[in-house]
Amino acid sequence: MRDGPQSEGDHGGLRAQGAGPWEGARVAPGYIGAAWLFLFLFFLRVLSQALIEIFNVKFLPPVEEWRSGLLPYRILLAAQILILVVMGKVATDFSRGSGVFAEPNPSLGRRLRRVSYPYFASMVLRYGIRMTVRPEARWFGGTIPIIFHCVLATYLFVIGSYHTRRAHLN
Repeated sequence: MRDGPQSEGDHGGLRAQGAGPWEGARVAPGYIGAAWLFLFLFFLRVLSQALIEIFNVKFLPPVEEWRSGLLPYRILLAAQILILVVMGKVATDFSRGSGVFAEPNPSLGRRLRRVSYPYFASMVLRYGIRMTVRPEARWFGGTIPIIFHCVLATYLFVIGSYHTRRAHLN
């Protein structure tokens, strides 16, 4: 991590004022906001399901609405916590304007975007199949996991877009 200018003309990794569409920002505010928003949404999802699974709260939809049952809850929760940690690191790096996730990485960006398309499309397909097989659940029955997989797919697309867009601006 750099503390300040390293040489004449170097501004601690920040772009000079008027140097482009981000006016001196290392990471555009829209990407920073999106990273924190997606983290917050996913955190709410994990917290809500934990409240239901652990404390059996009644003000949220029943446990059957929150998971597909493919993984035992303790494994699912561990994976979700890992995802939250990575999302937190991305959001923090974006906010600081430095760190491994703030540095433009076009290869990572392309891979994230390539994964995001079939990930999102598979959730649309999953929704269609669910609504066909379970018409009594139409429109929103059992869709919480599907919706949040779409949130994660969109997150991958946004972070991938940051990395591919930044490569063109540097």
